[in-house]
Amino acid sequence: MGWWEGAVFARYDAELGRSARLLLVPTVFHHWGNSPNGMDPGRFTAVAQGVGLQLGTGPTSITPSILAVYGRVDRSHLPGRHTEATTGFVVLGVTVGLGG
Repeated sequence: MGWWEGAVFARYDAELGRSARLLLVPTVFHHWGNSPNGMDPGRFTAVAQGVGLQLGTGPTSITPSILAVYGRVDRSHLPGRHTEATTGFVVLGVTVGLGG
């Protein structure tokens, strides 16, 4: 019992100048498993597209990004209750890279 997840993704970098890169990250994600008591099995499968703009030169950079996710959930709750739904959401982020 427990929950597991797996993902397959690629990354494409396009140089936009001396200190900027466009990052594209298409992803397929799968999360599945069951609760510790065995009563709530389920899975979530999604496709996602991440887009970021890496700014900086040398070992230091900042990357604002957005990730659009579209997925399908299939889950059971207690005996006799079942949920299936399609969902979408957006994740915003900023990554700061400090290299040495």
